[in-house]
Amino acid sequence: MRTTVALLCLLLPLMGLASPGQTDYLAVLQKAAPKERLTIARKIYNDQIIHFDSAQALMALNRINKWATAIHDIPLKVFSVIAMGDYHKEYFPLPGDQALQFFTTALEMALENDLKESEAEIYNNMGWLYYRQNKFPQAFEYMI
Repeated sequence: MRTTVALLCLLLPLMGLASPGQTDYLAVLQKAAPKERLTIARKIYNDQIIHFDSAQALMALNRINKWATAIHDIPLKVFSVIAMGDYHKEYFPLPGDQALQFFTTALEMALENDLKESEAEIYNNMGWLYYRQNKFPQAFEYMI
């Protein structure tokens, strides 16, 4: 699977689906088998999206979120909301920013759909957000 993901990431810019030097991450996910989408999305996010400037990263995540909604891929949709929260947590950790809103929305969806791994990931992210805000009692409550 890693070879497939790497090959797609290299070929898509050449196919005109992305601007030069950037991969069209949505196109990569659309070509993936349904059972592989979440794994690929996590790898893409961890390896690539976080290195974009904020406008590019959030645009890519919003496109993935809209597509996941359209095809009713709940785990992928939850992941995209978590990733948007994670991006805000890393770059805009101040109180009142959107990170907590994204995590809360993702947690509601994860709880509704019994996505235990996503729940754990969200709680951990919320803990790190509170830690970065120096809210240590809240951080301790949420961190794994």
